[in-house]
Amino acid sequence: MLGLLSGLLLAVVGGCADAPPLPPIVWEGEHLRFGTDADETVLCAGTLPYLDGVAGYLGETFGRPEAGVDYYWLPEGTDGYCPDDAEGCANDRGTFSRYPIHRHELVHAVRWPSRMQLPFEEGLAEAYGDDWNRFPVEGDIGDLLRDPAGNGYIPGQGYGLAAHFVSYLQADHGFDALLELDAATDYEQSYSDAAAAFERVYDQPLEAVIEQYEAEYPRCSTLTFRDKGFDCNRNVIEAPTEIDQEVRTTISLSCDDPAVLGPRGGQRWTTRALEVTVAGRYYVTGRPLDEQQPIEFVAIRKCDASCIDAWDSLSSLTGSQFGSGHCLEPARYLFRFAVAEDLDNDSELAVARVDYPPCE
Repeated sequence: MLGLLSGLLLAVVGGCADAPPLPPIVWEGEHLRFGTDADETVLCAGTLPYLDGVAGYLGETFGRPEAGVDYYWLPEGTDGYCPDDAEGCANDRGTFSRYPIHRHELVHAVRWPSRMQLPFEEGLAEAYGDDWNRFPVEGDIGDLLRDPAGNGYIPGQGYGLAAHFVSYLQADHGFDALLELDAATDYEQSYSDAAAAFERVYDQPLEAVIEQYEAEYPRCSTLTFRDKGFDCNRNVIEAPTEIDQEVRTTISLSCDDPAVLGPRGGQRWTTRALEVTVAGRYYVTGRPLDEQQPIEFVAIRKCDASCIDAWDSLSSLTGSQFGSGHCLEPARYLFRFAVAEDLDNDSELAVARVDYPPCE
């Protein structure tokens, strides 16, 4: 169970005498302090700087550049800090999670105490949240918005659908309107009050926007439409610009590499952002250096894609090995390389500019 729903429940008892003490702070960055009772030395070298960078990025994004986050990693469970069985929560004591990287909770944390009406808030946190595909985009958005808890969406599997709707609002109406909706609604607000506030902000009824969303916005995975702004501006590789040029690089997945994150969910991972500046055909290949060892899939997504324009050929390419040509316009693409945490195996990425077959 994710999200601010957990945080609100805990906030009621956060000042009680029987609340457990906070774990010790073991690391401090510019925007985030990291606390845990666990052995933080098992974390890969890039994990804590990444958390700090994400907190700063989210603070700038949501107009909270001064926001500071106390993030507590509780791998054995968050009971005592969050409601029973919660995987994470954010409240006035801090941000708590079973995961060493939990961007969903960081969104709540940098915005605290601001909070949109429940399904919008949880959708926003997931749309700017983690690079996992845990929550399918399934269900009826009207049912989710009218009664997310009663209909079993949140907490539950509704985070993906809520995030998909928020990503539509941003793609079709802009980010500033989301900030206005944030100011106009409250987490525990009724559907009727939130719908009235929505109409004031968007100048049309919520039901009408739902109809447009269902007619206009294809469903795609959270990996595709989630905000990738922070990841796409680090570890950048420039694609070749001349015919027959090739860029080839080894992708380290060693836990002591400063670009490697995790472990989380049994794997560690890293990303590379490929910048294409010249339109044309490119041949993209990737493979594990030790092809006898199994590795997780490489996932590729266009950096600025929403579900409206997500269906380019490169973004649909995944696998432990791949090699194919693609006609690409100037853009950035995010490559995510992962390996099981008990394996040692790096990858290789090669990008070549080619002229055949010609692009239309």
